[in-house]
This record gives sequence, C-alpha cells and structure tokens, in this order.
Amino acid sequence: MKINHTPLLAVAMLATGIGIGAVGSQSIVAPASAQSFQQRSNWSVWHARHEIEHEISLLSGDARDYGGHKAAAMNDLQAARGELLTAERFARDHGY
Repeated sequence: MKINHTPLLAVAMLATGIGIGAVGSQSIVAPASAQSFQQRSNWSVWHARHEIEHEISLLSGDARDYGGHKAAAMNDLQAARGELLTAERFARDHGY
C-alpha cells in the first residue's frame, strides 16, 4: 500500500510558517516574503537595543561596582547599544 505523505507535509509546512501554494500531489511551496523576514529582523534589533537600555538603567542604579566588573559590563552594554543604533540607522538609510 502506497502512503500519500503530501497532506502531512502540507500540515508540517504550515505549522512551521512555510507557505503552501497548492495542496495536493503537486504542492508548490512558496517561501515567506523577504519583507516579512526583514521586518522581524528590524524588530529584533530594535527590541534588543531597548532591552540593553533597560539593563544599563538597572545597573546604573546599583550602589556597588563589584570590583570593576559592573563598570566593565556596562561599558560592553553601551558598546552593544551603540552597534545596534548603528544597525538601525543602516537599515533606515538603506530602505530595510
């Protein structure tokens, strides 16, 4: 007995976010739009920057320095924030 795996494949692809052009024995798989991926990427950069800004704010309120390690971590977080801001500007300037 031959088993038709096409319906199962279609469900699996829908569950993972891959679009299906047609369901049946000759299914056509259409990749998700590049714009959608870019929007998610842009949001990830924006969200990460805001999370880092929140962490910098929390650490700034701490009275202890932990032997200079907190200050070093804050410097790294500020550098990361700067890189993410640069990424956001790059995306905006290049129409992402």
